[in-house]
Amino acid sequence: MPNDRPSDQKTPLDFDALAVLYLDGQLEGEQHADFSRQLVSDPDKAARLASVAELHAGLIELGRTNATKVQTSSTGASSAPSLRRNQRLWARSLPRWGLAAAALVAVGLSIALLAPWSSDTQDLLTVDQGLVILERQGLRSRVRSTLALLPGDQIVLAGAAAAHIGSRRGDHLALAGGSRLSWSPTTTVRLDAGTLVADITPRPTGQPFLLSTPRADLQVIGTRFTVQAEESLSLLAVDHGRVRLVNRDDPRQVEVAANQLVVTAGAGELVATTGSLSVPTDTSGLTGDYFDHHDFTAWRLRRIDPTIDFNWDKKGPDERLAYERYSVRWRGYLVPAHSGTYTFTFLMDDGVRLWLDGRLVLDEWHLSEKLEFSTTVTLTAQQVYTVRLDYFQGPRGGLISWRWSLPGYAKQPIPTSWLRPLEWTPPPR
Repeated sequence: MPNDRPSDQKTPLDFDALAVLYLDGQLEGEQHADFSRQLVSDPDKAARLASVAELHAGLIELGRTNATKVQTSSTGASSAPSLRRNQRLWARSLPRWGLAAAALVAVGLSIALLAPWSSDTQDLLTVDQGLVILERQGLRSRVRSTLALLPGDQIVLAGAAAAHIGSRRGDHLALAGGSRLSWSPTTTVRLDAGTLVADITPRPTGQPFLLSTPRADLQVIGTRFTVQAEESLSLLAVDHGRVRLVNRDDPRQVEVAANQLVVTAGAGELVATTGSLSVPTDTSGLTGDYFDHHDFTAWRLRRIDPTIDFNWDKKGPDERLAYERYSVRWRGYLVPAHSGTYTFTFLMDDGVRLWLDGRLVLDEWHLSEKLEFSTTVTLTAQQVYTVRLDYFQGPRGGLISWRWSLPGYAKQPIPTSWLRPLEWTPPPR
């Protein structure tokens, strides 16, 4: 005998199925709130709801007509042709605009229901650029602007995408392309891959912000730090405050202070800090992380480079790296001496990407051999711009030279005095 009882295993519903339940008033609690947020943030879904509402109303009316037909049939069959004529007339005169309006009213009610939803009461994910995917209860959707996060949400940033999270507690987390993060602010935020820069609001003793990577667990009382995570390595660099890092493979732990970093790698190996990166406020240059692979894996060292003007050829940047197939990520600040429309030119071998204030302004991520790539940006003298510069070297020797020019100025390398490392604290704007 077949079992008619519903299965305990839940299957994710598609949008149309949820729309029908929504129109019937069958969605409750968080499911109803989530569906309402989708309607508010995605015009395509609102339009789809209007189509579903039209079909839904037509089916309801058809059911009513059939019920009337059955009822009339019980009193006599002579009126059946008349009922069929009435049904066809109703189908032709179905007020589609009215049903669409009803759907829009439903969207309006959703907006009204979401009135209390604000940055003060929700954790918010905001897309800065590129493709960002959110997975919630098995359903995947693209985030186009700002969306309220719920515990358990998984966030994936493709390619050169960038996004940031602002929590209700005042935390700020910036995610770079290639990152995969699971959000759970009340327990542990998990960074499975990619790069995260976090500024955490100070916490009471015994209630730290918890972050995990595939190799380590972090306990944060309140600080600014950077984490890079992959399956075989986790890098933690602390800019302000202190972070306790526990290696996943054994019980060892270390307190990482400001301007220090630590790396977990290998089978239980806890790599010691490379030493203090404390810098005076007048130190110039960019902070560079060097990786012994072309895709920012196998981290080897961090240092401050006074300028970006290197011809490493077949020697390589450092003895800890091979002379080919490595990558470097420089970060810090640019403070130009002149206002105007700049032409930035890179003499390259091989790939380069440049971000200013989080905006990708140059993307030449491919093999090249001693080629020049240029981009144009408008900058204001003495204004502080955040910099991220990614570089990879493929086969054979390496070369990267970052140069600038203005109308009336010859092309020349970016001056050391214009650059500030990641450890430098910029003045408030």
